[in-house]
This record gives sequence, structure tokens and C-alpha cells, in this order.
Amino acid sequence: MAQLVLGIGTSHSPQLSMAWDAWPIRGEESDKRNPALIGTDGIFSCYYDLLMRADGIRISLGRTLLSALMGHAFNLITPMMYLGGEPIRTFYVAGVSGAPKRQIVATIIVNKFQELAGLMVFILASIAVVAVTHGLHGHALILVAFAVPIMLAFV
Repeated sequence: MAQLVLGIGTSHSPQLSMAWDAWPIRGEESDKRNPALIGTDGIFSCYYDLLMRADGIRISLGRTLLSALMGHAFNLITPMMYLGGEPIRTFYVAGVSGAPKRQIVATIIVNKFQELAGLMVFILASIAVVAVTHGLHGHALILVAFAVPIMLAFV
């Protein structure tokens, strides 16, 4: 008999474990003291901002986050969920920073490959957990291994 298996992961675990009115306090106090979010020049940054500054593209953190929100909004309404809003993001950052569009597209491509690499690590870890806990072997394991690339083609 088949079993249903559910796995849930989130990048917002602290938000799920605290009251909603404590979110701004965590962001203002905890995140701004986190050395992993501060560049070598002492500027508080998000990941994409660090990536752009490493390539010499200088815009404020607020404009970086605004460009990300613009991209995500268009990603939700376009058929290509992860890439549909990137042209909007590219044109906005190019207009604000004066950097060439091809340089901005290069940082976006690096960002997307790093996101994909992280996704692949979690998918492969999930396959390993399922294989060990449910005793998959032989044809079942081969089927799961081939299903992952097919699934990623549709993501």
C-alpha cells in the first residue's frame, strides 16, 4: 500500500516561531548586527546587492530590494515563473545605476544559477532521505533519480 509523504521547508523559520509584532524588532536589531549581512566596506546588504557591488554596480539597498520586488511581481504573472520578471529588473537597475544591461544580466544569471544549485542540494538530500527511510532500491531509485530532472524542467 502506498504512503503519502509530506516535506515542508521554509526560509522564514524565525518569522513562523515569533509573534508578528516582533518581526521589525528582529530585522532592526538582529539582522543589522549579523556580520554575514555586512560587506567588507561596512554596508548592510542583501545577497543580490552584494553580488552587484562585487561587479561594480552601485545602487542603494532600497533600490535593490525594489528591483527584486518588481521582478518577483512580474514572475508571478508571467508563464516563466523564475525568469519572467528579470527583464524589468534589468531595465530598472540599468536606469538607476547607469551600468550596461549585459553586466546586470550577468549578475542575474549568476544569482539564478546559485538559487538552482541550492534547490538541487535540497532535492538531492530529500531523495536520499526518502531512499533511506523507505528502503528504495533498484528500479524505484532509478525512477526517482530520473524524475527529478524532468520535474526541474517544469519548475
